[in-house]
Amino acid sequence: YVFGNKNYVGAIAGKLTGNSITIENVSVEAYVHVNNTSYCAQHAGFIGATKGCTGSVVIRNCTFTGAVGDAAEGAHRGGFIGQADAGTSVLIEGCVNNGTVKGRDVGGIVGTAQVPTTIINCINNGAITKPTDGTAEKGCAGILGNAESADTITVKNCINNASITSNIAKTYTGGIVGRIAKNGTVNIIGCE
Repeated sequence: YVFGNKNYVGAIAGKLTGNSITIENVSVEAYVHVNNTSYCAQHAGFIGATKGCTGSVVIRNCTFTGAVGDAAEGAHRGGFIGQADAGTSVLIEGCVNNGTVKGRDVGGIVGTAQVPTTIINCINNGAITKPTDGTAEKGCAGILGNAESADTITVKNCINNASITSNIAKTYTGGIVGRIAKNGTVNIIGCE
């Protein structure tokens, strides 16, 4: 179990600082939960947020099993990254999420992408849920919950095998990408 009190909670790192980071061939089994009933954010099976990273972030050939999110209202939650909000680029390749993810701006691979992000050859097998509490007009999807970047975001050859459930009106819900919120370019190629 990985318990946090509010923001930046991940089984590998809550928040990245420094230059570039690469995580390869790692399997994590964890239950990432937050002991806070008020607003909290940036929770994931691997990295809560990339905030503080000045270079590239690469996660390749990794697996997450378990759960992210609980009864606490939380935003920017994902199987691998909760919020990709800093760094020159983010690449997630050949990864499999087998864990459930619950919250707002939630995705099986990434919750929210705000920097140039590429998600390629990834699979989501975990149920994704936007609960009844919290704010509407958020993203909920099998791969990327919220594409919120003025840069290019690419989701290529990815597969969602799980249920995507939103229990609140005005949530942007999709099998691959939930919400596209900025004027950047979003490429969705060869996904199922």
